[in-house]
Amino acid sequence: MGMYVSRLRSVPVGMYEYYTYLIDASAAEAHSGVVDSFFDSFARRSGVNALIVRGPKDLSRELYTFLKTHVSENFVRLASMFHEATCLVISEGALQATTKPIYVLPLLLRGADEPEHSELADALLTSLLSALKSNQLGSFVSSLGAEKVELSNMKGGMLVATLRHANDVLELKPNIAGMGLNLNAAIQKALGPSQRSLPG
Repeated sequence: MGMYVSRLRSVPVGMYEYYTYLIDASAAEAHSGVVDSFFDSFARRSGVNALIVRGPKDLSRELYTFLKTHVSENFVRLASMFHEATCLVISEGALQATTKPIYVLPLLLRGADEPEHSELADALLTSLLSALKSNQLGSFVSSLGAEKVELSNMKGGMLVATLRHANDVLELKPNIAGMGLNLNAAIQKALGPSQRSLPG
């Protein structure tokens, strides 16, 4: 499925297995033809478990700011890539909530000639969709030289997810003589946010 949004907060969390975001680094939207075609093809061919997200230049800036805020290291290398290429940012789960690694894959170099790269983008799309469907995303993008980054500012893992779920359904407020401690609030504070903050 494809979604055109103006802000990251408009992207639904928890509805898709894979989320792909486009960050367009081209000058004066020089890549718009190839990017439009890639977006449309992905949306039509991806199936129900994958979403591709695109928006105006402001969305590319917001994605850049989000990654700058939450990538724990090596952002300088990623920033160089974003300045030199239109990129795909691919995550298992939505960016603001995932605890899995996130991949940044160059799609088109800045100044690339559109017709020349149209076939390459289509071949990349075919291989990418095949990797998503066979749960081989990590090995596929790594074989292409993608940057693998992990996001910070949210404690992750199964233990946290389990605690958070228990915290949602159990009331842990023991009282003695009318006075008590709100253990739910203490757990929530220890867990940290369930989602990363979005810019703005």
